[in-house]
Amino acid sequence: MTYKTKLSNSQGQAVLLVVLTLAVVLTLVLSIVARTITDVQTTSVEEDSLRAFSAAEAGIERHLNSSTYTFTDFAVNNVEVTGSITPKYNGDAQINYPEKLKEGEVATVWFVEHDSSGNLVCDGSPVCYDAANANSATLRLCWGETGGPDAAAEISIYYDPDYDFDFSDVQVARFAVDPVDLRADTNNFKDDQSGITGCTAVGDEAVSYIRRMTINLDDTGSLKFDIPDAVLTNEKGLLFARVRFYYNGSGSVPFGMTLPGGGGNSVFASQARVIESSGRFGDAERSVEVTALYPDLPPIFDYSLFSLGGSLSQ
Repeated sequence: MTYKTKLSNSQGQAVLLVVLTLAVVLTLVLSIVARTITDVQTTSVEEDSLRAFSAAEAGIERHLNSSTYTFTDFAVNNVEVTGSITPKYNGDAQINYPEKLKEGEVATVWFVEHDSSGNLVCDGSPVCYDAANANSATLRLCWGETGGPDAAAEISIYYDPDYDFDFSDVQVARFAVDPVDLRADTNNFKDDQSGITGCTAVGDEAVSYIRRMTINLDDTGSLKFDIPDAVLTNEKGLLFARVRFYYNGSGSVPFGMTLPGGGGNSVFASQARVIESSGRFGDAERSVEVTALYPDLPPIFDYSLFSLGGSLSQ
């Protein structure tokens, strides 16, 4: 009887050992299978996301070189692409230029609108600069950031004296400012104004700058562009401003502009097209947004012209 009991116990232990072994093996197999399924799912999601992102980029490329404000939905490689195109700073009195400028680079700030073909327009529906009171019309330049180069600035405003979009008689008014006294004494630039009132929390982005200069657009005062009143109070008068910085070397300078006076439509026109493109494939959706500036003249344009009595000559 004792021998049989030991044999029965041995058989029970053997069966239990086999069951435990099978349980361990089964656990390992299930773990590997689960990990494999997870890896496959992760790979699938990553591939879907990559396809969605690539399609969104294709949407940007398709609309980047046109002037249209209409985003045409399409599909590429079975990926649905949708989007929108909206004007940036349309009718705003404060703007922040989307790029920093190095020395020699030029930024164009628009006072007139662009249509879907890229032409300049002011037909009542688009917003163009049109002050109610020329004597109070001003432009404020805000520039520079803490730790950045202390650059001088030049603003050139191009305008149509007959405000009829006949660009054969376009004229230019210029103003230059330098915050460094030693340089201003020799280059005859105007000194910047003390304080940064009006240059904190500029625009929707609430950007703050360290330098400011407020200039009268008409012939009022000593800090002025001396632009005729009739130009300021009629749309199609002011066309665009060109901004460049000096003495900043390879350093980049941010800037913004405001139109604190003048009343009426003393506002900026749209400065760019904001293109948003989204690609959707399965459960994956990716979006890309680009700010596309309007085409303008290269920097060499300003050097190839000179102003004789306010008019342009080559």
